[in-house]
Amino acid sequence: MFNDYVQTRTAANWKFWIFGLFIRPLFESYDSSVITTDKEKFCQSLLVWLKDHCNLLTLRKAIHSAIFNVGRQTSVISSPENLPKEALEAAIKDFGGRSDNMTVQTSANEKGLQIGSLFR
Repeated sequence: MFNDYVQTRTAANWKFWIFGLFIRPLFESYDSSVITTDKEKFCQSLLVWLKDHCNLLTLRKAIHSAIFNVGRQTSVISSPENLPKEALEAAIKDFGGRSDNMTVQTSANEKGLQIGSLFR
């Protein structure tokens, strides 16, 4: 379910792949930690999950890991203009699924891609 969602959103906007790298560990920890059988257990387990997984240190590590993976899996440092295509290819590899509807959507404002515009 999560993998399909990231692939679909990345097909619409290649930048979503970067967000998917960051949010995946949070989603997985939420899915394994939060109890949804009743309201009271849900509230208690949600608060524990927030405290353990959404503190500044943990989020900083997740962002660092996602950015590191972008640098490792793509040529963003040497050829940032290739990032849209590489992000789509990486989404197929990282999040599985089909590649038949994954094409680069290049708008007029993305043709002159600048590094500073990647995280707007």
